[in-house]
Amino acid sequence: MQQDEQDFALRLFGPKQVQFIDNCGPTTFWARLARGEYTALRDGRKVKVPGWSILQRRERLPKAEVGSRRGIRGIPSKASAE
Repeated sequence: MQQDEQDFALRLFGPKQVQFIDNCGPTTFWARLARGEYTALRDGRKVKVPGWSILQRRERLPKAEVGSRRGIRGIPSKASAE
């Protein structure tokens, strides 16, 4: 697993590949790039994003709380279901 992560970190990805990896559309990708969430390298007209930049962005994201949605929006908590 560690070797796969190192290989990913050293690769360069194009905009469409980053959109697929991060499950976002073109507008979201370019907005994130403009805000500096990704580090981009330019090769002539091409934009390439290194894998380590994608991994760093994921590390900076807030962590989800497990079970934080229970009891709201029609999702009953376990206590009320029993």
